[in-house]
Amino acid sequence: MRVRFPVLSAFLVCGSAALAVNPAAHAQDAKPKEPTALPPINVEAQTPKPRPAVQPAAVAPQATSTAPTAEPTPNAKGDVGYLATRGTSGTKTDTPLRNVPQSISVVTEQQIKDQAFQSIGDVTRYVPGVILHQGEGNRDQISIRGQVASTADFFRDGVRDDAQIFRDLYNAQRVEFLKGPAALAFGRGGAGGVVNIVSKEPVFGASFGSATMELGSFAHKRITLDSGAMAGSAAAFRMNAMFEDSGSYRDYNDLKRWAINPTFSFKPADGTKVTVGYEHAYDHRTADRGIPSFMGMPSPADRSTFFGNADLNYAQTTVDRVYAIVEHNFGGGLSVRNHASYVHYDKFYQNIYPGTPLDAPGAGLVGLAAYNNANQRDNLFNQTDFTYKFGLGFTKHTLLFGAEFGHQLSNNERHVGQFDPATTGCQSFSTLNGSPRGQCNVLFSSPTLFGNTTDFNWSGAVTTKNHIELDVRSVYIQDQIQVTKYLEILAGLRHDIFDLNFNNYLTSNRLVQNNGMLSPRLGVILKPTDMLSLYGSYGVTYLPASGDQFSGVTVTSANLTPEKYINYEVGTKWDITKSLAFTSALFQTDRENIRYAINANSFAQTGKSRVEGFELQLIGYATSKWMMSAGWSHIFTGSITNDAATSTSAIIPAGTRLPLLPQDTFSLWNKYQF
Repeated sequence: MRVRFPVLSAFLVCGSAALAVNPAAHAQDAKPKEPTALPPINVEAQTPKPRPAVQPAAVAPQATSTAPTAEPTPNAKGDVGYLATRGTSGTKTDTPLRNVPQSISVVTEQQIKDQAFQSIGDVTRYVPGVILHQGEGNRDQISIRGQVASTADFFRDGVRDDAQIFRDLYNAQRVEFLKGPAALAFGRGGAGGVVNIVSKEPVFGASFGSATMELGSFAHKRITLDSGAMAGSAAAFRMNAMFEDSGSYRDYNDLKRWAINPTFSFKPADGTKVTVGYEHAYDHRTADRGIPSFMGMPSPADRSTFFGNADLNYAQTTVDRVYAIVEHNFGGGLSVRNHASYVHYDKFYQNIYPGTPLDAPGAGLVGLAAYNNANQRDNLFNQTDFTYKFGLGFTKHTLLFGAEFGHQLSNNERHVGQFDPATTGCQSFSTLNGSPRGQCNVLFSSPTLFGNTTDFNWSGAVTTKNHIELDVRSVYIQDQIQVTKYLEILAGLRHDIFDLNFNNYLTSNRLVQNNGMLSPRLGVILKPTDMLSLYGSYGVTYLPASGDQFSGVTVTSANLTPEKYINYEVGTKWDITKSLAFTSALFQTDRENIRYAINANSFAQTGKSRVEGFELQLIGYATSKWMMSAGWSHIFTGSITNDAATSTSAIIPAGTRLPLLPQDTFSLWNKYQF
């Protein structure tokens, strides 16, 4: 056993930069930053494989990087430092990323470790075209290529992870961003792309162990564990765990979370592998809605100022996940993979937040509103994918055909708050949500409340109470065709059936929403050399008009057609060396069927928007000792192309620029190891 300080044992020179420029001013979307961590202390123990003659020894995961060789080589996942060379997110088959006709950015395990990434918010800073949003201080929220992501854009190991939660990366092998609509691989949603977290799995052929402890600014304390062992010649076990207790640069913020994820893999027969796992995760933190704008401009308030009630604002989430993956190779080019997953989410959040701008010009007041929300969700999914590799004449084929079945149950309940008339700090009250004290107007210079100021159980408190059942049935087929060594074609089609039953307990309405969605995909890849590919692609995805958590179904919206997203993309993927790659993409994403409110009881779906831009990324080993990750995204056009509105009082005319869409984003990270 040894104790080592990785940042001291190998002196690292690292630099980073991130920039987002938006030509249009929008309301400030503040979010607490993750605390700055000191270099982790790693405790490692390694033992050799008991019987090395059974099979070749695998490389055990390491807690820190060692000095790279002159020619870095891929690990078992196809990663070379920061560069990923293979993946399954783009095609649902194990494919070199150079042969996928769509933009993919992968944050590898090495980059996650080197930059101490712990959340989705951390990794998005270094992915071109992906922007972090506030998520109301209680969940992950991003936009990809100008399309604000719903929870339908988050996946874990290729399976939908569509709850409003924060996701920790303690057990992440890599995080994959597939940009542009990707319905064939993932189904509905993914308007601008999807995020897929790939979990760590047991390693055959080696035993290993590592622990890290972090101490940092703002009382940051975090411990992680990653250990694995062989159990005979055909079985392996892995344990990942995490505990964190941290503050923030934001006043009165607190975060406590912990998680554990044991996994077990075994090979009952030649060509067969079974992996089972369980994860329990708990997250309790201050719900922080950030800082509001001031008279239509960025706020002069100190960045640490907390707007709300420091005693009542919090979000709490518990996640329990059970999964089993069975893989079998029949021989003759035919294989199957079945992934079954059950997840239970239990979330409650409560916030007193800045809901309005200044009460009146010069008054110096900001209105605080209040509500809480409880949601329980059960997701049961099963995916079965068959892959058949064969030759036909002079062509080679990788044929994928499969099906996905899902059943989701949700219970939602929301209460709005009413402020106590004796609340210290309220200068006046305004009517909101049916209560004359639904809004507390506080001084902009003193916006923090304390104590039990708000009643969430008054007679008119309950505004939402519903039960939702959703059944999803999907079938898909895809063929990756190698016509010659210089030309490949990818073509596929997916059909999704979306059956939603919505029970509104407050109105006694029972609503049904049924959608059938057919999503094609086509890509052409030209390969003038083994290291360069040029591609063009077309893809479609849909998003039913049921709201982010299926709670937006109403009598008027139940029969709306799903929104449609169409992606056109051309790009290049150039492996400059085996460990350094440059990618570029020029894209256009069209959104159709945006609702337009004719009156309070009817909609027309004539709204449209368009986003056009390009992305560049350079990632990998510039030299044998210098790793880098650089990205740039530029948006030419991001606007409404046909009038749209969600209400008769909020018409968005054609030509309006889409909100929260920076024109340029740039990131750079360098690591040099002496």
